[in-house]
Amino acid sequence: MRNLIWKEFRQNSRVLLAVAIVAFAPYAMVVSFKLTCESNPAPAGRLIDAIAKASSFSLLLSCLLAAFLGGNAMAGERADRSAEFAAGLPIPRRPAIASKLAVSLGACLALFLVNYAVLALLLPLAEPNLTAASNFIRSMALVFLVMVGTFGIAWFFSSLLRSPAIAAAAAIGTATMLVMIVRQAYGWEVPENTARLSLGDSIALSILALGVVLLVAGTGIALRRKEP
Repeated sequence: MRNLIWKEFRQNSRVLLAVAIVAFAPYAMVVSFKLTCESNPAPAGRLIDAIAKASSFSLLLSCLLAAFLGGNAMAGERADRSAEFAAGLPIPRRPAIASKLAVSLGACLALFLVNYAVLALLLPLAEPNLTAASNFIRSMALVFLVMVGTFGIAWFFSSLLRSPAIAAAAAIGTATMLVMIVRQAYGWEVPENTARLSLGDSIALSILALGVVLLVAGTGIALRRKEP
C-alpha cells in the first residue's frame, strides 16, 4: 500500500504542485504587495489582517481546488494513458483505488488544515472587525463540509470520464446547481415551531450528502470498470 501511495504522489506531482501554487498564491500576493508597493512599512497589525484575509480567500479557493483534485484522481490516468499500463500490472484493484483516494483526499485535507492553522493563529491578533467572528469554528466546519462534498462529486465524475478538466468542471457545475436549488427551496414556507437550519448550513449539508453518495458510487464504478 505504501508503494502505491508513493506511486500516486510521483504520478500526480505536477498536479499537486499546481494546486499548492494556486492555493497559496494569495499569501504571496499580499505579502509582496505590503512589502514592495506601500511607500511606508506596513504596521504589523495591518500585515496580520492582510494575511488573515488571504488565508480566508485561500480557504474558499480550496473548495474549488478540491474539485480538480477529485477530478484528476482517476481521469488523470486515462488522459495520459497510464491507466492502460497500470491495468496490465498485477495490482489489486481495491488497494489501487484506496491509494488514489488517500493521496487526492489527503491533499484536500492538507490545504484545509494549513489555512485553518493560519487563521486560528492570526485571528486573535487581528483587528476587532476580524476577531468579531465568534462563529469561527462553525464557519470552518461549513467550509470543510463543502470541500469534502465537492471532492466526492468530482471523484464520481472522474470515475466515468477521461478528462480531469471536464470532471472538475462537472463537479463545480453540479455543486453550483445544488446551491441554487437549496437557495430556492429555502424560501418555501415551513410549519410553525419547526426547527430550520440556516441557509449556509443547508447548502453545506446538501453538498456533503450528495458528495458522500457520489463518492461511494464513484468508488463502486472504479472497482468494476475495466480500463481499455
